[in-house]
Amino acid sequence: MYRYLILFFLFVCPIAIFANSEPNRIHPDEPAKYTEDVRFSIENALNSLKEIEKSLISFQKLTDTIRSKKVISLNRFAYTDWEMQNLGFPNMVIAIEGALHKQNYLINKTKYELACEKRKNISITEEEFGRALDEYQESKKKYEKFWSDTVITD
Repeated sequence: MYRYLILFFLFVCPIAIFANSEPNRIHPDEPAKYTEDVRFSIENALNSLKEIEKSLISFQKLTDTIRSKKVISLNRFAYTDWEMQNLGFPNMVIAIEGALHKQNYLINKTKYELACEKRKNISITEEEFGRALDEYQESKKKYEKFWSDTVITD
């Protein structure tokens, strides 16, 4: 019995307290809700990842230009070798993008499964259920497209 009480106070109470509290701002010019909903959204993460990818491609072009002109030796600089530039960078971007798509899919799948359970108990509106289904199907479609379009280099 005491074991269950201890588990309750260690795990359930902190979750309940955090779930009802407004998180602190981590950006001085935007509300915490905006940070969570927009800045930390899957769409913004994927857009940011594309910008990182463009930066890495630019770095690769710069490295190739310097290497071909033999102005300086690149051996003393990290991340300038061919393997990192042509295999490492692309695979890192793919790993992050894949993780984002997978996590988004799993979260929406879980939300949909919860909506199915709530629907059985008639504790969800049809509109809420429809939204959960749409988000699940959309995230699944995006993850499957990413999976089928992606080639990992080795």
